Amino acid sequence: MPSTAPPAETAWLLHHVLGFDAMSEAETLAILEESTKLAEGVMAPLDAAGDRTGARFSDGRDADPAALGVGAVGGLKAVRQGDAA
Repeated sequence: MPSTAPPAETAWLLHHVLGFDAMSEAETLAILEESTKLAEGVMAPLDAAGDRTGARFSDGRDADPAALGVGAVGGLKAVRQGDAA
């Protein structure tokens, strides 16, 4: 079962409990909301396929799970280029 840290609660804790003051609470919340979208919508699907298949280690080299199609490195490249959904 996936879990997430609610961005609003995390921002509140950072500012009111831990004393984070490098930026406003609203800016912190915006960053946390967008990073949560990225983690849940883009990165989590890549993790799920890898978790089901698992990685392989053979002849001193590791191999990406076949379930990712292009492999984890290719999947992460797609994320950087904005091609992953």
